[in-house]
Amino acid sequence: MIKDRGQKKLAARYCAVQGLVPFVEVIVRSFASFEDTPVNITDIDVLGVEIGHFGRTRRILFDCKTAYKQSGINRVLWASGLRHLVGAEAGFVIQPKKVPDTHRLAASTMGINIHTEEGFRRYAASLGADFSKEATYLDEMDQWDELLVAGRANPAIADLVFFVTTQAALELSGPKGVRLGLSILRRTAGELDPGQRPHQMIVGCALSAFLLHMAMSISVLKDVFEFGMTRSDFEQRLRYFLWEGRENYDLRLKLRRALSKVAGGGDDNPNDFDLPEWARLIELVRGYLDAPEALSKLPLLIKEIAFRNAARALKPDADHRIAGLFSASNRARQFIFATMAYLVQATRLPRAFQQDLEATTNSLIG
Repeated sequence: MIKDRGQKKLAARYCAVQGLVPFVEVIVRSFASFEDTPVNITDIDVLGVEIGHFGRTRRILFDCKTAYKQSGINRVLWASGLRHLVGAEAGFVIQPKKVPDTHRLAASTMGINIHTEEGFRRYAASLGADFSKEATYLDEMDQWDELLVAGRANPAIADLVFFVTTQAALELSGPKGVRLGLSILRRTAGELDPGQRPHQMIVGCALSAFLLHMAMSISVLKDVFEFGMTRSDFEQRLRYFLWEGRENYDLRLKLRRALSKVAGGGDDNPNDFDLPEWARLIELVRGYLDAPEALSKLPLLIKEIAFRNAARALKPDADHRIAGLFSASNRARQFIFATMAYLVQATRLPRAFQQDLEATTNSLIG
């Protein structure tokens, strides 16, 4: 059960209406582990991730506490260290007790804002009218509970839930996030049931994560992409880019061939080492490069739809805001449908997930 729910609800709502993709209860682990069993360092109450202008990634963390166990400035010092550990740009501490202005000023020099719950509510409302409305589905803590519990209750989908709730939020490499997400989703697809509300959220969050990591990737790839290059040149460049360099690609390919020989197999066709449904992925990425700014808005939009599909009650203000996000981009529906179609084909997800997404999207746009 998620603790400090009221404050986390405010933090998640702030992220959503400010254009950041919210993640709740993000587990932080070491980038290098020595133990056979993963060791958790701490957790982030709420983390917001945004692909901003020119593809710049921005992360903001939120530390939410209702108890008086530590002073405000100690919470700030802890949050500042955590901010540097995970590469966040800024952070907020939300707590019940007001702190001296001198402490708040010191906090700001460390990239941390500290507020009481009421103070944060007013601060957030001053930045946009949507904060004072029921304008997002992503602030529903009961649904976050369902999402997190689904991974603990079913070992077969635990890795996928951990990916969409934690790894996707903290991954700094777009290509690595794309590869990892596809790999986990392919292993798990057969365990997912379109008739279960938590599974609808999980698949929607997986689509959101794929788009997030693709947006991160495209922000780099667009700087070396030439619209006049041949398909074969583009394919080769994309292949090396998604494997983070030719040397890395060649090394992994040689290792795979060596292991195949040891197991009694022959040499693999190099094309067999490509990401699944490679020809379709090439076309998908080529389309993204035509409108990279449109792509950056989709991870949040898809996550809203994922939570909407699993919501117990609809929110008119949230639906109006989601419809507005669609109307602001003439490529949003095209990219969403094409990406979901690719994931269904590449990972063998039940097609009902795609059909439900398209039906919801069309109903919101009208």
